[in-house]
Amino acid sequence: MGYAGSATHAADLRLLEGVLAELAARHAGRVAFCFYGCVTPALRRLTGTVLPPTGHFYRYLQRLAALRIAVGVAPLVSHPFNACKSPVKHLEYTFAGIPGVYAALPPYTATVRHGSTGFLAALPEEWAAGVERLVTDAPLRRAMAEAAWAACFGPEGRRRLEDDRAAYLARLEDLVNRR
Repeated sequence: MGYAGSATHAADLRLLEGVLAELAARHAGRVAFCFYGCVTPALRRLTGTVLPPTGHFYRYLQRLAALRIAVGVAPLVSHPFNACKSPVKHLEYTFAGIPGVYAALPPYTATVRHGSTGFLAALPEEWAAGVERLVTDAPLRRAMAEAAWAACFGPEGRRRLEDDRAAYLARLEDLVNRR
């Protein structure tokens, strides 16, 4: 199970320190963690791998896919800046075949279909439940990864990417106009 992203996401990852520590204790010896590009001091203590970021986006995606992470997490601090982000983590994980649990915030609420293309979580118990289901249910992981792929990269997904791009630009324009 893991997380991939730049070092700027430490505050996001801190949201899951307790949830992931409990998961590690509950599944001692059966769950390994991979933090690719970002890790907090508390999460560094979990059994697993910490990899430095790569400087090139395409190498990042290639390495992410090669890691064969079984479950991904995408926490996000609730902040107006983050509401303007794209659902890129969902796209990256989906490209790499990784089913995930995502923050129940924009940008993910518009693209992740809860229970189908990923899980959405806001509260610690929702994060724990989503991660636990994916960690313990291999057929669900496969089905969710396949559904996410179809939704993100099939015809419907390609249309949604264009719509998301337009919505992102509108949110950005709104923030600029508020200044």
